[in-house]
Parts: sequence; structure tokens; C-alpha cells
Amino acid sequence: MALQLNQTAPDFTAETTEGKIKFHDWIGDSWAVLFSHPKDFTPVCTTELGYVAKMKPEFDKRNVKVIGISVDSVDDHKRWAKDIEETQGTAPNYPMIGDPDLEVVKLYGMLPAETSGGAKGRTAADNATVRNVYVIGPDKQIKLMITYPMSTGRNFDEVLRVIDSLQLTAKHKVATPVNWKQGDDCIIVPAVNNEQAKTMFPGGWETFMSDAARSELTQPGTLRVGINLGNILLVTGKKPNGDPEGVAPDMAAALAERLGVKVSYITYATPGEVADALARDEWDIGLIAIEPERAETIAFCDAYVGIDATYLVPAGSPLKSIEDVDKPGVRIAVSARAAYDLYLQRTLKHAELHRGTGLGGAFELFKTEKLDALAGLVPALLKNAEELPGARVLPGRYTQVRQAIGTKPQNKALKAFIEDFTAEAKADGLVQQLIDKHGVTGKLQVAAPE
Repeated sequence: MALQLNQTAPDFTAETTEGKIKFHDWIGDSWAVLFSHPKDFTPVCTTELGYVAKMKPEFDKRNVKVIGISVDSVDDHKRWAKDIEETQGTAPNYPMIGDPDLEVVKLYGMLPAETSGGAKGRTAADNATVRNVYVIGPDKQIKLMITYPMSTGRNFDEVLRVIDSLQLTAKHKVATPVNWKQGDDCIIVPAVNNEQAKTMFPGGWETFMSDAARSELTQPGTLRVGINLGNILLVTGKKPNGDPEGVAPDMAAALAERLGVKVSYITYATPGEVADALARDEWDIGLIAIEPERAETIAFCDAYVGIDATYLVPAGSPLKSIEDVDKPGVRIAVSARAAYDLYLQRTLKHAELHRGTGLGGAFELFKTEKLDALAGLVPALLKNAEELPGARVLPGRYTQVRQAIGTKPQNKALKAFIEDFTAEAKADGLVQQLIDKHGVTGKLQVAAPE
């Protein structure tokens, strides 16, 4: 499997030009840059190794260790070092990993795991994919990955800029905008509320983008939020003042706080009612699942959470898989106008849909009419199964329902603000914090970008 950001960097033991190391122990409490090379004595890599040697004081200032790797032996690296010093004016003053058996580069996915043999007889072209830069934090997680072609020298000034951004973010809970460099303005992440920000940034802060977004609100100073009470994973309770409680209301509240306005919740029993209410101008933002039919009238941003949908079948059912359900004569209970209902309307070829009102109505229909399957979200179906001895939730999913924030199509500035807010809320951990806070860990997943 390919490595991903925030994944633990694979650990390994290897010989280097400065002795044997165990990678994670070598990193210790520092940051680290690991950069790889397809072959010793290659001209582009030679310039890179020399430049990094000259930059080492800058890395040292930032508590960053630098280490290179090439699919050649340590002895070859030592000979290469003399060539680097002669042509670039500075020899490597950091360790170089020898990887003649290709173990480390395969561990990091730079060469296929099935690659046979060792470095002997392989050319730089054979190893063209071994041109990566990894920035690794003290927690041993990968913070940055960049892959370069053989013909393009790496920009280590950019690597240093990214490290400055990562270290600033880790210390102060901020994000950095486009082309940011040390000393420029940065962005307070959504996970920090205004009260926390007052403590963390006593000098105050400026708002941007908010003015245009606020001007699109129907009621000045108030963000009207359409909430679907029927989704028991996103709305898990009620506050003492009667406001809904859960991941969706908290996302809306964080957005309102970021806009600098009050939040007003307008609640509905079903997602279809939320969608219909926009035509009556009852809300500024609505938190429901993305669906093509709804997208005709609602401008959706990228999803913030996803929920898998499958089927529940009764005891003794011959249906064993999701594919088995879409057969002639199979009758499926479903909550009317739920996202998965709309999906099944588009995709089912043979089975019949029988609609109930809300989750409870669909479940009652399933039981009283003795239908063949109940369509729904996995966590809700698992709860339904507890009431029906022998009932089974079919493995897999026929779709993932992607929950998002939508607004009026004409609200261009507000939509742009929501897009940025959602991306930051997923990246800085706010969405996961809300999932954990409301006890739906494992039932909701932070949505991957689409």
C-alpha cells in the first residue's frame, strides 16, 4: 500500500556513511528529512547533495536531521562524497543510507515489492521512481511527501519553507496560506474557537472573507442552519435550551463562530424536508447528504463525514450479499427521500422500493409487511438488528452517504467560505474531535476529498 500523510514512517535498520542506525531511534525528538536517489554519481542528485550540505545550518536551527539514501553501497556513497565535494564545493555532512538490497526503497513504496535482485546491474533509469522527499515529525509521522522526476533538481528552499509552516502549525494551531513564508500572516484553524483564540492570540486577529459571506445572510448577524433530526449519528441529543446536539450542529456552530455571527437552528424530521425548505428561504446553510437531485437546487461543498449504507435482512433470508438484493421480486423498505433512497432509485434494476416516513417508519414497514430487506446506514441497521433475532446486516456497502454543508447557489462568497472551513476542519482534526466527542467513533468517518 502507498504511504500517506500522517501515516507512521516505516522504521528500518540500515548501514550509513556514519554507522549503523535504527531509523526511528536516529530521529529521536527531532524532525527529519529523508531524500532518496536512484543511483550514485547521477548529475542532478550530485548538485542536490552539495546544496543540502551547505543548507545544513538552517536545518540544524530548526531541529531537523537530514539523511539521504541511494540504492548503492555505503562504500560507493563515500566515493561519491569526494566527487560531490570536488564539483559542488561541499561534501555531504549528514549520513547517507546504503540500500544495495533495495530493502528500504521497497519498504517506502519507491520500487515495487516484487522487484528482484539488488542494486548491481540496475541503472538510474531502472530506479527512476526513487526520487522522493519525506519530512517526518518527532511523532514519526510523515508530514510531507514530494516525488521529483530525474531531470528536475529538487527545491530544498521550498522544503525548508514547508518545515517552517509545519512547525508553526504544530506549535500554534494555525494554517498557512498560499505562498506563505516566515513572518507572513497565517490562519487560525477551525478547531480553535474564539474564546481559545483570545487566550492564544491576545493581540487579536483580523477576519477575511467573512464580510462578503456575512452579507449574503438573509438575517444580518445570524446564520440560519437547517438540521435533519432524522440522522441519529449526526444529531445525537438535545441541549438544555432545546438546541440540537451532535456533530452536525457543532459543525454549524463552529462555522457561525468563524463568521462572527449567531447561530439559529431550524430543525426538520427528514432530509427531504430540509431540502424542500430552501425554496421557502428558511435557512442559509443546510447539513444533509450530497445527492444529484438535491444538487439541482442546493450548492454543496465537499463532504465532511461519510456513512456506509447497506441492507438488513431477516432471519433465514437467502440473501447473502448486496448483489443478491437487486433481483426480481425482492422488496426493500427504505426511508423516503433519504440519500440512500435517492441513490437506490437511480441504481436498482430489478428490486422494488417500499417507502416509509423516516427511519422508524421504514423499520416498521420492513417488519409489518415482512419485506425482504431494509435499506439504511450501517450503524442504524446494526441497532435495528438487535430487535430482530437472527436478522443480519449484509457485509460491504452499496454506497457511502456523504454528509455536507450546502447553501443557496447565489451565495458565492458564503460557499467559498464554507469550502475553506470544511477543508480546514478535516485537516486540523476538528471533524474527528466532534466524532469522538459525540460518541460516534467508528460509525462516522472523516470524508476523503472528492
